[in-house]
Amino acid sequence: MPDTINLLPREEKKQRTSLSAVKTSTLIAIILLVVVGSATSYYYISTFRLNHSIKSLEASIERSRKEINNLASIEIVARNLDARYRSL
Repeated sequence: MPDTINLLPREEKKQRTSLSAVKTSTLIAIILLVVVGSATSYYYISTFRLNHSIKSLEASIERSRKEINNLASIEIVARNLDARYRSL
């Protein structure tokens, strides 16, 4: 009879240990999931902001390019007028 009484606490200790291990591993997995999710969100938001900034800068460059091309035609006209003025 004393053998059966001593075996029950050993089994209970094993069960408590395994339950504690499951709880700990679950907690670690959840913390890891939150950390990875946070990092992923940060990179996604950063990428979105960079893409938006790139599109905005490309539009600005395109506007500036058009203005420069318009100024080039004005410069040609101004040079022609200057050449005519000097010839008179």
